[in-house]
Amino acid sequence: MKSYVLDKRVKTNTDYVIEDDTALIIQEVGTDDTSKVTAKVDGVPCLEFITDIAALITNASNRNPLFNLRALYIVVPPTKTLRFEGTDNKYVRIRGSLLKFGPGESLPAGYVARYNEQGKKFYSYQAGALSSTTTVAAGSATNLISFECPAGEKWVFDSYLMAQALVGGSKDYDVTIRVLKQDQPLDNLLNSKLVLGLTQYSTPYPPSDSNGAKALSLKEKKIELNPGEVLKVQAVNTSSSSKDLDPSTTKALIVGVQEYLKP
Repeated sequence: MKSYVLDKRVKTNTDYVIEDDTALIIQEVGTDDTSKVTAKVDGVPCLEFITDIAALITNASNRNPLFNLRALYIVVPPTKTLRFEGTDNKYVRIRGSLLKFGPGESLPAGYVARYNEQGKKFYSYQAGALSSTTTVAAGSATNLISFECPAGEKWVFDSYLMAQALVGGSKDYDVTIRVLKQDQPLDNLLNSKLVLGLTQYSTPYPPSDSNGAKALSLKEKKIELNPGEVLKVQAVNTSSSSKDLDPSTTKALIVGVQEYLKP
């Protein structure tokens, strides 16, 4: 078996049938699609992402690089079909390894195991935005995301958290971002004199040259969600007066691993 560099731009909503002596190991992805992109191998979903998570190529307005799938890489065995479902005429960049097999060679056992697992455990995300101008009283909060883990699933949020709250078209840093699990805050507030939540400096959405160049990562602060448990991402008004938060641009996105549990 020989291994070659894989780094290609492929089109959305297009079937790519792999040759019978070839396999793809996709370790990083990016896209220019502003709507959800779903990666499928032989019709089985194995990744969901969006350009805010991973740009096709980093630029001044989106500094998020190709998204590293780590242990949840995508395996496309010989003769299988790869497809990225999304908006027409958009692109996905795939980077990893292209494997070529000689006579009698086959996909190594470790890759076979991941192929059999990848439709049951893969990266996805939860996102939310205000649909209309929302007035938040002093000391109060409003939900940007409220996600209840479905029965038969487990989620582990171990990647990006991006969130912003705009007032009159500009970020208002009196509005902070707070994450709660089962209505318990996860910002480890020990003293009521401290400001609630995370400053928006830490949660650029997406990171950019003018907005903080690096996204907040939960890799070392994982949030696990079991069936029936609820995760919330809130915008908190820490000022002494009410705030009118802008619709659409007041938003949040959190990336994690979606796993289907065995019955």
